[in-house]
Amino acid sequence: MKLWAKNSVVAVSRYWYFMGKLRKIKKASGEIIHVQEVTERSCSRIRNFAIWIRYNSRSGIHNMYKEYRGTSLVHAVNQMYAEMASRHMADFSRIHIVKTAEISNEQVKRDHTLQFIDDDVKFPLKRHNIKKDAQDKTLFSLSRPVTYGW
Repeated sequence: MKLWAKNSVVAVSRYWYFMGKLRKIKKASGEIIHVQEVTERSCSRIRNFAIWIRYNSRSGIHNMYKEYRGTSLVHAVNQMYAEMASRHMADFSRIHIVKTAEISNEQVKRDHTLQFIDDDVKFPLKRHNIKKDAQDKTLFSLSRPVTYGW
């Protein structure tokens, strides 16, 4: 069973929560032998990840499918937790990750992920501070400096 938690204490607590729901096993009748953090081998390229979640909101229980781009699955899950906290006011304890998968570029469905798949994506600089030479600098200026445009 894969669990997403901040530390081993939270992971053990989530494990017993899910085992109680899945198999009707209590903490008194079981024992955890080993807790290990799973790391990914290569994190040098950007990949697409799909995350299926179930979360409790103030109005009920909802299922969701989310897509993220990141260098690792841990990075994508952190993006998901941040987005769910900001958009849906759902904290860590209300979110249950059902399934995660790495998906190819052809399997991407969401528009906000599709716009960054192309190879020639460019990010223009919106603001540019123009530096003056040391001899042209004055101590006081009559107008504010222009930081936009070229």
